Amino acid sequence: MRDILSAKALRKGVNHIVVFWLSSHLVQCIIISLLTIGIYANSVFNDYATDGARLLSHNPRLLDTEFSTDGIMGFFMRDAYDGIDKNERPIAANEHYQPLTMLSFAIEYRIFGEHPYISHSINLILYVLTGLLLLLVLERMLYNFVPERQRHLLSFVATLIFMAHPVHTEIVASVKGRNELLSFLLLLVMVLVLLREAVVKSVWVKVLLAPVVASLFLLALLTEEAALGFMVVIPLIFYFFTNLRKRVVLLFNIPIILTAIGYWYLRRFFVSEAPPDTLSDVFFNPFAEATLGEYIGSFAFAMGRYLLKLGFPFRLSHDYTYNAMPLQAWYAPWALISLIVCTAAIIWAVSKSHKRNIYAFAILFFMSYMGLIYIGDYIINPREFLFLPTGSYFEERLLYVPSLAFSIAVAFATYELSVLIFKRKKQITFAYKYVFLGTLFILMLYAWRTVERNQDWASHDNIIRADIKVAPNSIRLNTAYTEILIRDADSLDANENERKNLLLSEAEQYAQHAISIDSSQALPYILLGEIYKRKGDIQSAISYYQLAAKFAPNDGNIYKEKGFLMVENKEYRNANIAFLEWFKKDKTMEAFLEIGKCYEKLFEPDSALLYYQTYLQKHEEDAWLQNQIGKIYAKKGNFEKAEQHFYKAAKNDKYFTEVYKSLSDLHLIRDDISKAKLALEQGIAINPKALSLYQAMISLTLSTGDSLTAESYQVKADLIKSTQKNKAQ
Repeated sequence: MRDILSAKALRKGVNHIVVFWLSSHLVQCIIISLLTIGIYANSVFNDYATDGARLLSHNPRLLDTEFSTDGIMGFFMRDAYDGIDKNERPIAANEHYQPLTMLSFAIEYRIFGEHPYISHSINLILYVLTGLLLLLVLERMLYNFVPERQRHLLSFVATLIFMAHPVHTEIVASVKGRNELLSFLLLLVMVLVLLREAVVKSVWVKVLLAPVVASLFLLALLTEEAALGFMVVIPLIFYFFTNLRKRVVLLFNIPIILTAIGYWYLRRFFVSEAPPDTLSDVFFNPFAEATLGEYIGSFAFAMGRYLLKLGFPFRLSHDYTYNAMPLQAWYAPWALISLIVCTAAIIWAVSKSHKRNIYAFAILFFMSYMGLIYIGDYIINPREFLFLPTGSYFEERLLYVPSLAFSIAVAFATYELSVLIFKRKKQITFAYKYVFLGTLFILMLYAWRTVERNQDWASHDNIIRADIKVAPNSIRLNTAYTEILIRDADSLDANENERKNLLLSEAEQYAQHAISIDSSQALPYILLGEIYKRKGDIQSAISYYQLAAKFAPNDGNIYKEKGFLMVENKEYRNANIAFLEWFKKDKTMEAFLEIGKCYEKLFEPDSALLYYQTYLQKHEEDAWLQNQIGKIYAKKGNFEKAEQHFYKAAKNDKYFTEVYKSLSDLHLIRDDISKAKLALEQGIAINPKALSLYQAMISLTLSTGDSLTAESYQVKADLIKSTQKNKAQ
């Protein structure tokens, strides 16, 4: 009897906790916060990865920004990627007008400096706030849709599913995700204000709230362009969850429409068009050569993949660039199946919309938001991206906002299934408990995958190593992984040649695979050149750089590296041709310096002097160059000019030991032994650990028969050698 009473008491306690205690708004907020922090805690100490590194740690604009009016306005007058290291691959499309996001990074850097854990902590805080605000928004949306007890439960469950979903890891665990986090947070505030505006009766309050809505929408757009998708979501929210007339709904959307138009003109004014040559390059634009049928097929195929990722988020990748997901004809099997399913779902949703069916809302929310991104891109400019990722027509991060539709649908489906089961048994109270328990099972799976995926985002190398397995045909991932393997090989000690060669061979395989994907891209050939340079096959390395130049004829860095390889291969005249091309492309005077060195190797001092002097015009402070020019003049017998350049070199850098040897040699040519010794003594006085000066002094004193002095310098030289040897050990 006691056991029966205990079991009843336990069930009663569980029911009380699930039905009543978990309905407490405070308890729900605490659980949402703890869940979010728990599953993303391991992302806080990640490094910068991919675009996060480029936007924050590699962007000099963040470091140099003065917090004046001009400094802040600078973010509103440029593309987000403007100012990043010019050696990086260019960004083809102009879809990166995110001034508020960049301003947030600048403020962060100004306060905290460059610390990845600060950036990740801010992202996590923003995501927690998103969860708390989303709970409020869903409560408000469902106010007249379901009874109070169900409303508390369903809002809570939908928020938990949304917060735990693994497709959000790229948004939260990558610093670059700051734009989506800020934008969605602002959009949620806007929805909350709109829902408040919908129920307030005072006309004046409605008028006052309209500019607030417009301002919030503009701020959301200035953090992420895809916020335009809410232009179609807001009418759906009003239609399904309020009793407003269609005419009134239209009036509520006027501030949003006007703001979108104003934003568009602002963006077009400040952001330059993408370079025409990149728009026709499939590396940047997979639709560059696509037909309308391929647009439709690829769009349908992408929708199907998005739905699969929402339901089964277990094979995730941050990169689906060229050929990771090939273009699909509209009649391709999976594209056609996806097209039929999506079309049928839309037709069904429209037919059920008059009944305010929640699943119809979820389908229309998802399809209209994603449709605006894909169809809007095609209508605005078929050959350029605005919302879609550069180089791909599929990206998991685009699911961040529309995954809310999935979360709402799953929450309602779990609830209705539980009600259906226990209604037959006349134990409807149990439905609430099993909704939560069913959700708990989903959350456990999602939370496990999220924590695991956060580890992939630990660093740039980690995410590339993880995602190359998921998208093995992505040309960008193949080249990025090749670069990692080359760096790994470079990090090995000299006695690990076997391991080094294995890594270089593996790197070669990935570079060759990248070429098999698209043979018109220069980067794989450059990487193969680097691989063969490390293997010691300089001629093959040069050949690959020549192929790279064929596909990227305006890249000065290719000619520079090719020139250095030719110097290593003692092809000095060919090297000079490459260095001249380097100068033509990049207008850098350093090319003249290298040409001068080549002419010296060719024993053509007059030509070398001509290029050295051209370089010297803007680099008079270069001690090495002054010394080198002095040597040429000395060989030509112009001792006076030689001495002038040697003294300039010593003045520019008194610790440059080579110049004291040059002065000493010059005085020896003039048969002035005392000045030759004095030059070396001056060098030794300034650089007492310069072994080369001691050795020069020993040779000089021995040649003059001063063996005692030579012996004293030999003792000092031996002491320096011994010290250097001990330090090396």
